[in-house]
Parts: sequence; structure tokens; C-alpha cells
Amino acid sequence: MGSIDRPNRIHVVVHAALAIAGGLLLAACQTTLSTSQQAPTDQQPQQAVEAPEPCPSLSARELEREAIEMLDRGESIEARRLLDCALAENPHSRRSASLIRQLDADPIEYLGARYYWYTVQPSETLSKIAGERIGDSLEFVILARYNDIPVPANLVAGQRIKIPGDESPSAAVPVTAPPVPRVEPPPVEPPSAAAPDAEQMRSAALAQEQGGELEAAYRGLQQAREADPEQAGIDDDIARVRAALVADLEEKAYASELAGDVNEALATWEKILTIDPRNIPAQLSRSRLSR
Repeated sequence: MGSIDRPNRIHVVVHAALAIAGGLLLAACQTTLSTSQQAPTDQQPQQAVEAPEPCPSLSARELEREAIEMLDRGESIEARRLLDCALAENPHSRRSASLIRQLDADPIEYLGARYYWYTVQPSETLSKIAGERIGDSLEFVILARYNDIPVPANLVAGQRIKIPGDESPSAAVPVTAPPVPRVEPPPVEPPSAAAPDAEQMRSAALAQEQGGELEAAYRGLQQAREADPEQAGIDDDIARVRAALVADLEEKAYASELAGDVNEALATWEKILTIDPRNIPAQLSRSRLSR
């Protein structure tokens, strides 16, 4: 039997080693390719971004009314959405802006750290308390947050709540001093002053409108028209302020009803009818509340 010499043996071994290495390299490449092809199938499908829910087909005042009722029930998230819709419908709505600000603000920074305790009386609501103790019935939202009350409608008689500020001085017992006789001074004829002209009265009334003093602005514009009925555009000014005033009074009337203050609501509806005798909501509400 013939034998393989040493150089040939080395040559055979080298070829065998190269063949094995090549096979391993090919297998590794195939594995890598297979993994890269399968990788996309292992990825989780991306979730579709949900489109925001469209605003209801309501006017800004109707949206605000719905939002106020939701806030009274503690549904602040949905109420905030409706208030955003109302503000988009009417960017100048002070009511929507105020309610949104109450939802976003820090209650202590908004109302102050100083407070006194108040015991809720029968038939009182947080809205009514806010109107009497803070000066704005719609600030029941921030007052509820101030007291960690999640659902304002759940307020009960006998519950103690914090009221910002110092206790009303009307609660203290008044100290009466004996009457001191007063000597009336002789009447002094006041110096005559020129009455303001119609244009001045109109300018002052328009400034009051810009400041939110709608009742004063309405009276001032009427007086300006009486002084000079021929002023250009005075009727348009009066109509605009009248519409804004009626809308503002309507919201106050609804807020009073929500607070359970029927007498205040009825008085506000009566005031609306003196300004706009044909106002249908005022006529219906007066009839409903007078039963």
C-alpha cells in the first residue's frame, strides 16, 4: 500500500479545514438572513392614534350649561371638554374661561390660605354658598376643590367646609351707639355744571361695556340716545349691548336655579323681561318658577 508524503498530507488537511470553515460561515449567514427577514413579523403592530371626539352641535351657552351641570356631578373631565368647545365657539366667553381657570388653578393660590369654617345649612348648595360667601355662584368649582369635595351635588346639611377669607362681619353682634342729634346745615345751592353731551355719555358707556359693566353700559347708551337720537350707529350699539346683557343675565338665572335659589332666579328672569319683553326663555322660566 502506498503512503502519502508529508507535503501532500498537509495540503489535504488545509483543504478540509477550509471546507469546514466555509460551511460554518455559510450557515451563519443563512441564520442571520433568516432572522432579519423574520424580525419585522415579531414587532408589535402600532396602535392607531384616536381622533379627538368632535364637539356637540350646541351653542356656546348650551355647552356651558351642560358643563356646569357636569361639574356639579363631579364629571370634570367631560365638563372640561365641553368648556373647551364653548370657548372655541365663543373665544370671548368670560364664563368658560373662568370655569377652565378654576379647573386648572391651585385652589389655595386662587382663594388664599386664610379661611374660616362654615356649617352648611338645610337646602344650601355649594353654588349658593359660593354666591353668598365669595360673590360668584359659579366659583363653586374652585370652592369644591378647596375643600376636597369631588362631587359638589353631594353636599349635605351639617357638613363643615372651609370658606376663604375672614368670617363675615355680619355674623358678629352689632354694637349700637346712642343716636347723636344732628344739626342740619343750611342748604347750599350747588354750582351749575354743564351736562355731559351725548357723545361723552356714549363714550363712557362703551368703556363700561369693555369693562364688562353691561347693565351700566346699557343704561348709559339709552341716555346717550335720549340726549341725541340722531347719533350714527347708536341703535346698533344699544342692540349689541342689550344682547350681551340678556345673555349674561340668562346665565345668572340658570346658575341661581342650579344653586336652588328660586327667588333670585325669578327676579333675574323678570329683569330680563324688562329689557327684552319677547324673550322666550324668560317667559317660560318665569311661568315655570311661579307655579
